[in-house]
Formats: sequence, C-alpha cells, structure tokens
Amino acid sequence: MEAIEQAARHPKWEAVELLVVGGSVRAAVQAVARGWGRRAVPLAVDRFADVDTELCGPVLATGDGPENAGGQGGWAGLVDAVLTRKPGLPILPVGGCENLPEELAAWRGRTQVAFASEQEVRRVRDPEWVAGVLRETGLPTLEVAVGGRLPGEAGGSARRWLVKPIRGAGGQGIREWRPGEAASEDTYLQEYREGEPVSAAYLATEAGVELIGLTRQLVGTAYGTGRFGYAGNIVWDASERGIALSVREQARRVGDCLGEASGLRGAFGVDGVLDAAGQWWVVEVNPRYTAAMELWERRGRQVLCEHLAATLGGVWARGESELRPTGHTAGLVVGKQIVYAERRSRAVGLAQFAATKADNWRPAWAADLPRDGQQFSAGEPVCTVFAEEPTEAACRAELANRAARVLTRHLLPE
Repeated sequence: MEAIEQAARHPKWEAVELLVVGGSVRAAVQAVARGWGRRAVPLAVDRFADVDTELCGPVLATGDGPENAGGQGGWAGLVDAVLTRKPGLPILPVGGCENLPEELAAWRGRTQVAFASEQEVRRVRDPEWVAGVLRETGLPTLEVAVGGRLPGEAGGSARRWLVKPIRGAGGQGIREWRPGEAASEDTYLQEYREGEPVSAAYLATEAGVELIGLTRQLVGTAYGTGRFGYAGNIVWDASERGIALSVREQARRVGDCLGEASGLRGAFGVDGVLDAAGQWWVVEVNPRYTAAMELWERRGRQVLCEHLAATLGGVWARGESELRPTGHTAGLVVGKQIVYAERRSRAVGLAQFAATKADNWRPAWAADLPRDGQQFSAGEPVCTVFAEEPTEAACRAELANRAARVLTRHLLPE
C-alpha cells in the first residue's frame, strides 16, 4: 500500500510504538508526544493529516470521500496494513471509533487496544440501555424510541423529539422529529430538552470512576456548523460555585452509575443538557478520550497517559510524562473552538503556527493546521483555536476574535 510506504519513510518510523486512529487524532498524538517523547512515537491514521499532527510522527490520511463514509470506512484497511507491517503494535482509538465495534473486536484479536471492549461499546452506545440504567438509579432520563417505534405516549403530545443517527459523531445528522415519523434502522428518537449543552469528562480505573471536570459545549449555527454540530468546549468557570456544585454532584452520580454498569475503563465522556431548573440530562456516552480532554492537558493533567495506564497497563503504567504542570493556566478559564469555513476558500499562513518539540507540541493559540493552499467548502472544519482568560466571558470573546482572525486573514476566497 502506497500510503504505508510513504509513512515508512518518515524519520520517526522506527521509533513508532503506538497506533492512534480516528477522525481527528491531533490532540491525542500531541498528548502521546508530550507524555512519552522519543520512547513512544505515535503513528496516526487520521482524516486530515494536518501539519501539527505530522510533527509528532508518521501520518496515514484516510481522506473524506464518500467511499470512506466521513473517514471511518477507510480506517480498517489502513489499520490492517499497519499491523501487517508492525505486528502487535498497540492501538489507541479515538473520535468516531465508538461506531466501529466489529473492527474494534478484530483489532483486539491481533493486539492490545486502549479502548472499551466491543460489549462495553455496544452497551453505552445503545440509547435504550443508557436510559434504562439511568432510570433504575433514579437519575434524570430522556425518553428514547428505537427500532422503528414511534415515541409512545408522547407521540401526540407537545413533547419534542430529535431524530439521531445510531452511529453518529460530532452532532452531525441530528434533526427535529416530524410527527408520525418512525425511527429507521440506522436512527433513533430521543426526547428533546431545552437547555445548555454541558459535557463531563471521567477516568475509570479499578479504584472507581473519577469526575475530571465539566465543560460548556459550543454547539450550533452561531459557530458555522449545523444546528447541533459540535464546535468546541469551555472549562466550567470555577467562580460559578452554586450551580457548579449541583451539576458536579449530578455528574458524579452519572459517572458512577454508568461506569459500574458498563465496566468501562480509561477516559470517557458524557454529553448532556442542563435545563433551567438545574437538572442535567444525559444525551449520550462517548467511551473514549474525547475532544474536550485536551483542555485539561493544557492545564497540566496527563489525561491521555492516565487513559493508557488504565487500558494498556505494563510499560504504559510505569512511564513518566516529560510534561510537568507549570501553573500557566492556574485560575484561568480554558477553551477551544473549531473554526468552520464560511465559503469556498483556501488556507494561507496557518501552518506557521505549528508548535515544535521545544515546547512539547503545546499549541499557543491554533492547532489542526492545514497546509497552504488546502481548499475548504462552506461548513468544513479549518482549524481549532484556543484561549485562556480570567473569565468565561473573556474566554468566549477571545475565541471569537481568534476565529475571526483565521477567517479574515488565513482563508482566501476561491
């Protein structure tokens, strides 16, 4: 395979000790590079193959053509080719791999996989299973309808519903339900609740489930993506102590409940909606290192290393990160925002912002950097911007300023 031969010419090929696979793996490979340096160079199977991803090690690009189904269809063949070339190479699956339980099972038959088992993935990605577990524990539970069923008693009521893909990611493909419409084989219906999208990050080990923290999600058309499209996160402002404590307690109970019932190990995330009454309603479970977790990495916590220790053990549990917390973000509100193209355009000058080994691949303010001349259509992700400010309002404002800088200075209309 030509892509493998090209990757094998990378100067760090012989030092590769971990295969990272997913839709966008830059954050994960940077975390590996920070945590393990020369001892464990990551090899990436990634849709985008951005400049800053390649700084950390070889990259195999899946592309995003229709034959790849948004990238996922191209992963399995590339992973098989890598394992043929490097038998026994451990695999770290990230975003989107929760939709590939069969492939995960096949990979686990050939090597170690730093991910939930096929059975665990099927549990937590089954909306009926999640709803049932939450309901039995007395936690707020959104109603769901799966397998072609109509939404029962609420079908003729004023309650609102969403149609969601069973194997979805990033909020794509979600839309409002039309009365009388049954879920298809590849979708399900979920009760819609008004509120703010709030996500929780967890680490599950033999000692139990730890709530790492909460983030406010950036979602919707205001950020250049679809109505329910994911556009980033902001770490919860610690100064909002009253409601933060209430939501944290709810999130701890959710994490303990789902972690114990599913058997998950390592990092995982839960997306939810916080309503006006302060109730946090679980929307979905992501059994993996999520996009929000690099915000805690920026604050000095080695979440990815902890995930590898919990899922792979062995040398991954004994290593020590080369990154040390610096206190740089102590007391600051940290956020990230994906910048989406507003029109057909091409990138200019973003590659210059790629971080270097000297600063542990820690992006200063921009990441997921495209090469000069790379083309984008309206609605496609261009890069990610970061901000670290004293307040949430200032963080949001700086993210908006930096997104505008990308759109006005670094994207030329075609």
